[in-house]
Amino acid sequence: RATRSDRGVTLEGRAELVVNAPIARWLALPVRLDGAVALVTVATDAPGLNISDPLVTLGARGCPTADVLADGVVASDLTADAMPVLERAYRLSRGPALAIGAGVLSASLATAESYARERYQGGSAIIEHAQIRAMLADMAVHATLCREASVRLCAEDCSEETSACLFSSAKDGLTPAASSGVQILGGYGYMADYPQEGRLRDARQLRSLLGRPDPLLQKIWRDRAV
Repeated sequence: RATRSDRGVTLEGRAELVVNAPIARWLALPVRLDGAVALVTVATDAPGLNISDPLVTLGARGCPTADVLADGVVASDLTADAMPVLERAYRLSRGPALAIGAGVLSASLATAESYARERYQGGSAIIEHAQIRAMLADMAVHATLCREASVRLCAEDCSEETSACLFSSAKDGLTPAASSGVQILGGYGYMADYPQEGRLRDARQLRSLLGRPDPLLQKIWRDRAV
């Protein structure tokens, strides 16, 4: 909850799942103020601000996430109309996010291919099986799509419609491709002693953090219909 006071904007309440909160020096928090979404910045050592211990998230644990509790915290650098800023930040984050996805899928593909060459079944390496080769090829397609989409989006050399289409298509392939890596490894793919189960968690976490594709696809359609 954000309210105006003589000191500025005072924050009360809890913000859940704030990425990098345990290691950040400043937090940028969206708040509802005067009937609009505003953006404020708060120093992590500000009086009245408490950050929980890092939460055990599904994946992407290299980016520690925590809950933030504000008790009379005075915020600064108010941006009264934050929606344009947040929308631009969301668009600019697409390329780097897909670069992370490309890394997850490239590592998944390398592990799956190496295992398929060493694992024998029915008298031959399983990489000789047509279904395994098809799964590896599909993983390679998704890894390439993520990598190429990331390059285009980071360069910002495409329209908003193209950016949205590339992002949506690449993002939707993250979990299926990582899941194929788990299936190729068989039982080993589900064991925490091996890296692939963690990559599947990373892919699922990344996909969920990037948001549902439905609103983005609906926006694409509305823009085309205008």
